Amino acid sequence: MSATIQEWIDGFEQEMRRRFDADIRVQVTRQTGGEGMMYKVTRIVSECTGIDYNHLVASERGDRFTSDARMVAMYFIKKITAVSIKRMGMFFGGRNHSTVLHGIDKVKDMILVKDAAITELVEVVQEKLNQLDKDKTNPNEQSKI
Repeated sequence: MSATIQEWIDGFEQEMRRRFDADIRVQVTRQTGGEGMMYKVTRIVSECTGIDYNHLVASERGDRFTSDARMVAMYFIKKITAVSIKRMGMFFGGRNHSTVLHGIDKVKDMILVKDAAITELVEVVQEKLNQLDKDKTNPNEQSKI
């Protein structure tokens, strides 16, 4: 197979994966409600960081730690829901859509450069979201303490 055909096939597969991921996000949002997931994700980030939920969704900037936590929440909301960027901005204190996009991109960049604090927070939040998903799929199964 020539390189151009293989490149076309690879590009096609990538596009199909992107569309599939987008379809899954829409289905999850329809089933659980994007608004509810925004609240749940922000609550989880609040619990993981010790930052009050109201500070994360407030219109004030806050300190660096608070704004980083807010950006992580935005990153996960974008990743797992189909909530619009504009709606997300409204949820986080009336922020402009470009501010939300910048925050999401900044978290992606920090993950790529392996920023220790952000990477650790992302991993902890991801683990809690996975646990939330497991609890939803196995409601009869309870953890034994």
